[in-house]
Amino acid sequence: MKTRIAVFAIAACLTLPCVVGSEADHTPYFNEPAQKWENGGLPIGNGSLGGVLFGGVERGVMQFNVDSLWTGNENAAGHYRKEIKGGRFGSYQNFGSLVVEQASGGKLPQGYRRQLDIQRSLHTTRWKVGEVTYTREAIASNPDQVIVWRLSADQPGQISTLVKLEGTHPGLEKVTYEAGGIELRGQLPNKLQYEARVSVRARGGKLTTLADSVSVQSADEVLIILAADTNYVMDHSQGWMRGNPADKVVPRMKAALTKSWSEVSQA
Repeated sequence: MKTRIAVFAIAACLTLPCVVGSEADHTPYFNEPAQKWENGGLPIGNGSLGGVLFGGVERGVMQFNVDSLWTGNENAAGHYRKEIKGGRFGSYQNFGSLVVEQASGGKLPQGYRRQLDIQRSLHTTRWKVGEVTYTREAIASNPDQVIVWRLSADQPGQISTLVKLEGTHPGLEKVTYEAGGIELRGQLPNKLQYEARVSVRARGGKLTTLADSVSVQSADEVLIILAADTNYVMDHSQGWMRGNPADKVVPRMKAALTKSWSEVSQA
């Protein structure tokens, strides 16, 4: 029986990214990137806002969702099929992807490792290019209701990146870049409104807002803060929707901008 288990494990590692780790520290890790979120991506979440991190050194991706982004409507009859009169059940939706692009200068990264510290709910990716060690850390804060992604290096002035926000509902949403921030606003066919905001903060270096990205050059550290929500309310008398999602998102972002990485990650 042990032989069969061993053979199965080896076969699995040949077809999937092989996860290794220790039960003592509750930290599964991989020594190679995940190209798809469903095949080796590692999740973080705070109960309402969550993400799965995947991608590699030159393009890191955080696919994110909120728990209320749903395409259904009233559907009192409980129908699942779209064509049935009287409503439909709908489905949970992918909100979008937060993307960071970091060029490696044509040099081969060494010592690549990505891990999820389950006790701390902290995702970390680390690698080395030349004499510089680069680190990406991400956490979904429950008290702050935001996700924060930190890019850093063990030498000053080494962080250059493009930050992008990509939606998943073409024709229903708009993404705008302004003053070091990104906004994604949209409305589903069931009239549910949704909004995501990203703020990019750089320590050192130069930050520039472009038409399709936020550019940071030669920084010591970059913090990327994500807040997202819908205008869903758990109130039938309001038709399950009320107001503007910005009423939830903006205060969370403002509060998060007053905090350091250590304050958010240790909350």
